[in-house]
Amino acid sequence: MSQRWKFVLGLALALTLLGPPPTFSAQAPQLPQVRLDTTYTAPTGQQTSVPAGGDLQSALNAAQPGDAIILQAGATYSGNFTLPTKSGSGWIYVQSSALSSLPAAGTRVGPAQANLMPKIVSPNTMPAISTAAAAHHFRFVGVEITTTWASTSATNYVLVSLEAPGGNTSLSQVPTDFVFDRCYIHGTPTGNVRRAIMLNSARTAVVDSYVSDLHEAGADSQALAGWNGPGPFKIVNNYLEGAGENVMFGGVDPSITNLVPSDIEIRQNYIFKQPSWRGASWSVKNLLELKNAQRVLIDGNLLENNWANAQNGFGVLFTVRNQDGTAPWSTVRDVTFSNNIVRHTGAAVNILATDNLHPSQQTQRVQIKNNLFDDVSTAWGGNGTFLQVMDGGTDIVVDHNTVTQTGNMITATYQSGLIPSTAFQFTNNIVSYNLYGVFGDYGIGIGMPAITAYFPSSTFSRNAIVAGLASNFPADNYYPSALSAVGFVDLAGRNYALAAGSQYVGAGTDGKDVGVDFTAMAAAMAGAGAADPAPAPAPAPAPAPAPAPAPAPTPPPSSAPTPSPSSGQAVTWTNLVNTTASGNSVTKTSGCDGCGDAGAISQQRITGGDAYTEFTAGDVGPLRVAGLTQSFAVSSPGSIAFGIRFQSNIAEVREGGVYRADTSFAATDVFRVSVQSGVVRYSKNGTVFYTSGVAPAYPLLLAASFSNLGGWVRNAMITAAASGGSGSSPSSSPSPAPGSGSGSAAPSSITWTGPVNVSAATGSLTKTTGCDGCNDAGAASQQQLTGANSYAQFTAGAAGPLSVAGLAQSFTVSNPASIAFGIRLQGNIAEVRESGAYRADVTFAAGDVFRIAVVSGVVQYSKNGTVFYRSTVAPASTLVFGVAIANVGGAISNATIASGL
Repeated sequence: MSQRWKFVLGLALALTLLGPPPTFSAQAPQLPQVRLDTTYTAPTGQQTSVPAGGDLQSALNAAQPGDAIILQAGATYSGNFTLPTKSGSGWIYVQSSALSSLPAAGTRVGPAQANLMPKIVSPNTMPAISTAAAAHHFRFVGVEITTTWASTSATNYVLVSLEAPGGNTSLSQVPTDFVFDRCYIHGTPTGNVRRAIMLNSARTAVVDSYVSDLHEAGADSQALAGWNGPGPFKIVNNYLEGAGENVMFGGVDPSITNLVPSDIEIRQNYIFKQPSWRGASWSVKNLLELKNAQRVLIDGNLLENNWANAQNGFGVLFTVRNQDGTAPWSTVRDVTFSNNIVRHTGAAVNILATDNLHPSQQTQRVQIKNNLFDDVSTAWGGNGTFLQVMDGGTDIVVDHNTVTQTGNMITATYQSGLIPSTAFQFTNNIVSYNLYGVFGDYGIGIGMPAITAYFPSSTFSRNAIVAGLASNFPADNYYPSALSAVGFVDLAGRNYALAAGSQYVGAGTDGKDVGVDFTAMAAAMAGAGAADPAPAPAPAPAPAPAPAPAPAPTPPPSSAPTPSPSSGQAVTWTNLVNTTASGNSVTKTSGCDGCGDAGAISQQRITGGDAYTEFTAGDVGPLRVAGLTQSFAVSSPGSIAFGIRFQSNIAEVREGGVYRADTSFAATDVFRVSVQSGVVRYSKNGTVFYTSGVAPAYPLLLAASFSNLGGWVRNAMITAAASGGSGSSPSSSPSPAPGSGSGSAAPSSITWTGPVNVSAATGSLTKTTGCDGCNDAGAASQQQLTGANSYAQFTAGAAGPLSVAGLAQSFTVSNPASIAFGIRLQGNIAEVRESGAYRADVTFAAGDVFRIAVVSGVVQYSKNGTVFYRSTVAPASTLVFGVAIANVGGAISNATIASGL
């Protein structure tokens, strides 16, 4: 055994024998000491108009503090312009001639206002705007800044460079006092454009602006980045789009000794990555990263879309780095991350507390409070972890967050030796246990050993740990059995406020609701993107702390054996990848040992009613997953809807990759996954050990996924009855697709059911009441769509209002994402949205006819008879047509449905 392992195991044993250590209160982070005032005040000096084709550089050179340079709206000023150094402290304004027609200060602009802006354009790879050493007091108002660079053969490194030529080497050279107010700053759709603004400056603000199309193949790119300027910085109410890190401080060593970017305010921004970049050549890393920064307030932002690509999928990183080894003073400290929504990301927050490559200061005083982390999922390519803490840190507070994630709650690890995190606080959070809960790397283990070793002075209380076990955590935590048991207002609609009847209302350590205070979040997010408002406010908390609910006991397994609906038949394996079938057994024989790259499915399918599959577990040790599913991808064991995961001697129930329960097993144990009266049950050797709360969707087949060479599933059997009964077994040939060849071949006008806030006529819907802009109106078709060839069709209403229409297995008016195969109409853009995920788009006008068709089992989307997107997602066997309308007056018409063609 290596000395490292001896140290780790010895420390774990010693800490366990000593018992739980005392807890200490964490120190709160300092807030920014300087908050910049960016109030717009009309210039009082001389005004100089520069017409289209005029000499902008000469105007910049001649301007004096207090003057305004007026650029013609719609005109282009091409060149690489330099902001000169002036004497005096008044502002020089560079602004649009159509400023009065732009939105008022405090309102974010966008591409729609570009016609009201002059355009400053770099014609090459050099900055459009750069600064002389110690240049100061320039305010750009209502200006578009971009480049013509549209190639990946070279890179435009920055559109606006706020730094002395050659880089700042002393504070006296640092450019200072810049404001970009209601500006549109962007790259090009196809070009390597690394960053919009390089913030190597002091007293700099970006407000009410739109920053987009910053991306590069093979290198990091950012909307905003700074490393060699002291601050303060104000980044408020912007749209910020970048492929690498949308916003980053640090990442390059400052040339000024002891410089740490400081007093940074990042509020009310929409920080976003384009879903269409997924699979493109641009390098994608994260949404926000601090590598060298202090006194940072990150509050009321919406951060959306991040996936594993050039990095491992974490969306938010507080990772101290002495990047090039020349800045040992580098630190991340005094960070407040509050009232934010982070969603659609492969993992959530990563904290590196000590640089493992070069000497650095320790990360300290980080508060992660009152945030919603939604859809933190392996579907985005990461590991689905909520919080990863590496190499120590002190005074890290994680409080009142609501998290829906598929991976660990906390992963604690180190890279150069176990450094405990001191004064760690994890309180009042709603989070799922999933596979390991709190995981301590390098042999420490899960639960209390991990908490004791990595967080020896922690406060860990009043958390609602979904599907957790009390034995794995300190006292005074809660254990709801499932997310559905928490008591959210609308779990399916992603409204995670606690309903009045939830037992976690007022149950926090501070007498507030466990999880997010959505009222406080909504106030903080005001202005953070009209198209994506903050969640509805939560009910007011109880005036006094509610008594702590008793931990939910784990229900004992049923002693009743699983009945056989009918005798089974041997599975015939098909679609084998890196596996070999022998009779009704299958074994991984090739591929990567330890990788999810092997599997097979049954040729037989369960088409309805009571049925089961069963198999012998096989050797203890190798990792594999087997169970029932509607669709299966070899590389994604999480695609198995009702699975049993085998590794070592533990068999875990995994539903869509989510941990539910476990039991030990031996190689000869027989497992069964059965459907009885619409309920899925899991049994071992005839005894049920878990009953699912998830309804199955037909057809179902048996799928097996393997990671380790030699892993196998033996003696696989399957049986199915006719829908609604327990009749005979199917033949050994594949069952026909459900619904094929049945139903009405002629299209019929849709008759609506469950209309809410709409006027419904045959085939048409119009939103007439409810909240304008809210998801509170719609209806579903009374008719069902079945079969391998069928469709629904409708005519789009006027361009402008927001609505989503399409095919769904189950539809909720308040949740457009419940539409599995939808078309989202807003402005003049029709987007394909599948369960809320963007796929493609096309322009449209009122009267255009859209069709969503199932053709030989493949969903395809067409406009006016021309297909513009084919889905890679398999449809369910039975679908309805659902419509959700957000804006009053939004409408669709002439909706028809045809099934079983």
